[in-house]
Amino acid sequence: RDGTMREWDLETSFNKTIIYEPSGAAVLSLQKDWDSGRTLAGLSNGQMRFWDMRQGRILASLVGHGGAVWDLSVDWAAERVMSASADRTLRLWDLAKLNVLRVFSGHENVVWKLTVDWVSGLAASGSLDMTVMLWNVEEGKKLSVFRGHSKSTICV
Repeated sequence: RDGTMREWDLETSFNKTIIYEPSGAAVLSLQKDWDSGRTLAGLSNGQMRFWDMRQGRILASLVGHGGAVWDLSVDWAAERVMSASADRTLRLWDLAKLNVLRVFSGHENVVWKLTVDWVSGLAASGSLDMTVMLWNVEEGKKLSVFRGHSKSTICV
């Protein structure tokens, strides 16, 4: 939570790249496209930052969540990302147009984790509200709610 993203050389154990988040916000989630060097970071201030790691510069900021972005899943080929936030929502974003396509509401507390199967169009989210929810990504519909955990669901 030091506001940096670091790329490590596995042979030497030294930092290859260090990127400092200018807002000072903690980096809570990260996805990298290894082919292009593009990286998307979910931040504690509710933003997502789109980086070119090779050039060390910000490509864009995605603003829309009202709380920390705890997790994200990127479909680099389709230029889409889904994010999970402390604001109790999931959001589907268009990375080419840098806008929100859809907001998924239903959790009653922080959404910690999500996983997306971009081929089937299904997503699952886990929350502090002790539920897992299954979503249709394209239609924005909640398909199922799974209850039964006695504590928050932090993995899906």
